[in-house]
Amino acid sequence: MSDMIKIKRKERIYLEEWILTVNSLDNIRLCKEKFHNGKDADGKAFRTPVEEGDTEVYIEDQDKWVNIFHYRDEEYCIAFDMPQGPTETKIWAIAGDIARALEARMVGDDGESYDPDTLEPNSKADADGADDVEEIEEEFDDDDEDVEEEEEK
Repeated sequence: MSDMIKIKRKERIYLEEWILTVNSLDNIRLCKEKFHNGKDADGKAFRTPVEEGDTEVYIEDQDKWVNIFHYRDEEYCIAFDMPQGPTETKIWAIAGDIARALEARMVGDDGESYDPDTLEPNSKADADGADDVEEIEEEFDDDDEDVEEEEEK
């Protein structure tokens, strides 16, 4: 499984639609702070600015909001790094809710597609092999070009 997952579809996901989707779901909200605070693999603290459309998910057992989903206007998608460990199931469930609400697909950085209902790799891609995965990525790439052409007009 990829570490980076993108929630995308043929049509561009606009920021306004993303905000409405976030506001319609439980346990997710737009980031309230101006900076994300974290620690790198070596334990060193770092800060990065919050971007418009960044969201947090409430993690009950930690009693805190954690930055997870990021709106990517330049890619017309929502992106997130899949956390490993006890929060993984909850994040997958929310990602599935987001994908269903936006009528979008979940695609890994290795090109694999995930079913938003079962959160399993897409059985069609699994059955048909790499050609299907390439078609999914090409479909999104073609759509990106169409959107860029529309924006230039």
